[in-house]
Amino acid sequence: MKHKMKYSMPVGTSSILLIFMTLCLICFATLSLANANADYRLSKKLADHTSAYYQAANRAEAFVASSDAKLHQAYLQSKDSTSYYDLAGGRTLSCDFRISDVQSLHVVLDVIYPSQADTALYHISNWQIVTDDSGLNYDNSLNVPKSSVITK
Repeated sequence: MKHKMKYSMPVGTSSILLIFMTLCLICFATLSLANANADYRLSKKLADHTSAYYQAANRAEAFVASSDAKLHQAYLQSKDSTSYYDLAGGRTLSCDFRISDVQSLHVVLDVIYPSQADTALYHISNWQIVTDDSGLNYDNSLNVPKSSVITK
């Protein structure tokens, strides 16, 4: 009797390669999903902060408009610059508009006594975001050694 020889291809190498490629694709898919989720959270946080800023800016614009009306009435009622500044409430008008727990929009108007009725009554001298981190508690528990390198 003659024995027939069976030739078979080793399938172990291709199976291991297929399993390795599948694991790589799963890892990349998981990393992509985690990155997309982090980008979404960052975008949402930025959109919320931008919306809060523009709400504060709208309130500041309303303050400027009401101050303009108040200064116009003060100009019409005053006889000279001293009475104008007294009616206006001083030489500067300022207000803070909250953006978040630690940030606010600080607006300062310099009151101007006009030489004519149709000239400017104020100048916006400050329109700035101010950060107050006095209420924050920083974690300083990490003991970082100081460098011994001398810099010039």
